[in-house]
Order: sequence, then C-alpha cells, then structure tokens
Amino acid sequence: MKMTHNNIPLELKRITTVYVDKEDRIGLIGVAESGQHHRLWLTQRLLTQLIERLLLWLPQNPEEIQQIAQQIAQAKREPELAVVASSDCSNWLVQEISLNSAAGVIGLQFKSDRDQHLVTVRFNEVRLRQWLDIVFSQYQYAGWLGVAWPGWLSTKVELGLPEGVAVH
Repeated sequence: MKMTHNNIPLELKRITTVYVDKEDRIGLIGVAESGQHHRLWLTQRLLTQLIERLLLWLPQNPEEIQQIAQQIAQAKREPELAVVASSDCSNWLVQEISLNSAAGVIGLQFKSDRDQHLVTVRFNEVRLRQWLDIVFSQYQYAGWLGVAWPGWLSTKVELGLPEGVAVH
C-alpha cells in the first residue's frame, strides 16, 4: 500500500478533473502537499455511484435553497492553473471509493486494486458543490447518462474566465 511515512493515505491538496475521450474515463490528476502527483482513472459506473452518494451527503433542502447554495459555490470558484501530471506520476484505476464524514467535511478515499495505491481528497460543502459542477460539465462533454442530476446543479453562473484557465 502506498502511504506516507506516517502510515496514513496521501491527501491530495489540489485536483484537476477531466474527461479523456481516448480512455472513455474521467481522470483526476492530483498533487499532495509533498509534491507527489497521482493520476486516478474513474469509470462511469463507479463515478455515477459516487455522485449519487455525494448528492445525498449535501443538505437536503428545497430546490430553491439548493439552487442558491449552488450559485454561491459557483461564484466562489477562483481560477487556478490545472494540475499537470509529472513524469513520475503514479497512474492507476480506482477500484473502490470509501466515504467518511466529520465536522462538515467529506473525505473520499480512492483505492486501487489490492490497495496498492490509496489517496484521499476532502471537501467541505462549498468545495464539493464546486467539484460536482465540474464533474457535471465533464459528464455532459462525454455524453454520459446514468446520473439523475438535480435541476439546481445545472444552473450556471458565468464566471468570465480567460480561455485556457481551469477551475478546481
């Protein structure tokens, strides 16, 4: 199992989420605080199951409240440069995702086959809403079906970002 020297999973501090047509998968490219890069591949089936669970983790408010919360999260997104995989980046298919939640934060623990690789990504509610918005756009780009996306998630706020700037 690839772990830090403290014997705990690596935590990815920044991620870039992108659909890769050639792979027909969503790729998560992340970097840990140590600078170590990981490229995780997520199948549509596994990611769809994850999205359904993440949508249930969010507060279950009326549609209007959800839409306002989503618009606020979208407006708070700040432009960042995309995380680019380093030449020595580990590259692996996610086989299992575990969720844990505490104090308004949800942790996603991504595991490879036989737990050879193990990394964690943590989101508070705003960051999760921002990431779900990115995943939603990647699903649309890929032409993937299978998720019953709520109406409040598909309402966009135009951020007016320069071309080529990724938002994470």
